[in-house]
Amino acid sequence: MLWILHVMLGAQEWGWEDEDPRTIQFDDEAWDIIIKECHENGINAILLDVGEGVQYPSHPELARPGSWPVERVHKEVKRLKELGIALIPFVNFSATHHHWLGDYAKMMSTEPYYKVCRELIQDTYEMFGKPPYIMLGMDEEDNTFCLRNMKGLVSMRRGKLFWHDLQFLCDCVRETGASPWIAADHLIKFPEEFRKNVSTEDITLIPWHYMAVKKEHYSRIDSLPMYKEFYSQEPLCYMNLTYVEDDAYFVNFMKQVKPGAEYGYNMIPMVSTYNKCEYCTDDHMDYFWNNIPRERFKGFSTAPWVYTTMEYVDEIVRSIHLLREAREKYCK
Repeated sequence: MLWILHVMLGAQEWGWEDEDPRTIQFDDEAWDIIIKECHENGINAILLDVGEGVQYPSHPELARPGSWPVERVHKEVKRLKELGIALIPFVNFSATHHHWLGDYAKMMSTEPYYKVCRELIQDTYEMFGKPPYIMLGMDEEDNTFCLRNMKGLVSMRRGKLFWHDLQFLCDCVRETGASPWIAADHLIKFPEEFRKNVSTEDITLIPWHYMAVKKEHYSRIDSLPMYKEFYSQEPLCYMNLTYVEDDAYFVNFMKQVKPGAEYGYNMIPMVSTYNKCEYCTDDHMDYFWNNIPRERFKGFSTAPWVYTTMEYVDEIVRSIHLLREAREKYCK
């Protein structure tokens, strides 16, 4: 069973916030604290959001000031392995999260793009010491709300092209010897198409949900300014919701995740403190441990979605502790 913390190294996947080149937002002091906390609290894997945060041998032009050289990656893999922690790379190729690809993102779904993707996935596999998984993301690909807030060229894949590219990227991972790991967004939104196009063999899904599961823990839209602001925007304002958990994504999540696991997809759910829901981690650990077939429940992950800097280290440590507490409470 994998108990996972998501850690940000690269950050250019957040294209709607800042496209400009900048120094990597990463503090070694914060990283050392995080590793110590993971080791002491039973975290046995770190999902490292790589993006532009490393110097790819085949494409050094993607690096930013502060990107890790290959030697640093090898050092960190070895360091964590000695502590019983796997370092698993996350390279997001979703159209809403691929700004780390630079100009190659503008070539999406062309032959040059496919060539670059294969090379980067191979580089990642070798740099990270032949990890068992490579996380490809592919979340929010069809999220028009995300797309409208992005800067520069905005594009997305639909229909057969999306399924083709997803299969291509997964096959690139399989060619290395690793197993592909993707977000469960399309299973949740388009379950029949997903089952038709994505085999259950040799793939793991991350169903992510950052709010409560139990109705007694639901958050009212008017309970926090961040909720009121988000759901006041078009077209969300027309949903006329009372609770955040009544959002269509969260409703479909609860409808599709369990059947997806029963169908045969391996699951590693992801929770977060990002949406300020205090019950998120506890509710999901209870739900997945007691409702998902045990052979399909491969782990549990938490993603603070903050920079790995001293400014945010307390929030990251809190996420680690919440995961440990929920695991000790339910996973007996």
